[in-house]
Amino acid sequence: MARLMRAFFYRISKDITFKITLIVGAGMAVFMTLLYLILQSAIGDGVKMLSGQGMLISSFSPAQNFGIAIPINLISFIYLEFSQGSIRNKIIAGHSKAKIYASLFLSGLVFAFSLLLVYVGLCTALGSIFGGFDPNGMAVAGTSSIGMLITPAYLWKFVVLALFSYLTIVSFTVFIATVFRNMGPSIPVVMLVIMGAYLLAMIISVISSSMIEMAKEQYVEEAVAKLYEEAVQAQLAQGVAMEDVVVDTNALYKLVELPTVAQLAQRDDTVKTFIDVTNVLKVVDPFYGIAATETTSEGVGVIDNLTLFGGIASNTVYSTIFFLAGMNIFRKRDVK
Repeated sequence: MARLMRAFFYRISKDITFKITLIVGAGMAVFMTLLYLILQSAIGDGVKMLSGQGMLISSFSPAQNFGIAIPINLISFIYLEFSQGSIRNKIIAGHSKAKIYASLFLSGLVFAFSLLLVYVGLCTALGSIFGGFDPNGMAVAGTSSIGMLITPAYLWKFVVLALFSYLTIVSFTVFIATVFRNMGPSIPVVMLVIMGAYLLAMIISVISSSMIEMAKEQYVEEAVAKLYEEAVQAQLAQGVAMEDVVVDTNALYKLVELPTVAQLAQRDDTVKTFIDVTNVLKVVDPFYGIAATETTSEGVGVIDNLTLFGGIASNTVYSTIFFLAGMNIFRKRDVK
């Protein structure tokens, strides 16, 4: 197994495409840093677009920036293993197909995490140098629009989910690349599935959050209207003339206690439906935890236990399924 992996990485180290990928990654890290600096200067008003924590989060995205390059390059290298006869030579040399497939998968993991380490590390370093790093600060990332406040708990949960998501990406990429053995169909299939799952989680999260916020506003307005009517009736009962009735509406808003999500779901079937769909995606969609951005009413980013453990579980299950299915197909097919 170790010899097979060493042979794979030796070929990669000699391949010009890999070196170009590293250069492009470094260039993109610098470009993103400059872009955020320019946006920060243009917007002004104390808005901090560039930060180490923000770059850490955004650079992990598998559906944008450098994340797209990882599966594409992995497909390219696996294709070369087939087209240049390396796989066939390994079989002739006596290596089992199961061991060869496992070496492709493990090599793919090392390859992906190595590129991530370079890109994410450089992005975080540049963001920290020019914008500082504050684990309790503002981060512009995900679907958080202009930004959200993060916490150390949010950061470590996000990093864990991101790493697990790339486990699924590598497993799926190796599966597709060894099934098609051709870059033509492999790249679009992998890209469509990854971006589809990522965008689905993002879109549903945005819609669900918007529905909840609208329901909260409606709840508050109805509660304030009720309190207002009660205050007016109380003054009228005390003999105050209607034209002399005075009610401090700002004080009424402070009296209203914001409803929980469960309370909103009981009041509105549409909200309940979107909440149910969101909860299902937290367990089913392997990219939900890194694609969706959930915040509290104070704008603090949160990753709840369902998202964390659901993401870990789904990525573990998907990566295992693709690995076993890919190995089984690879063992049964001839290699020319």
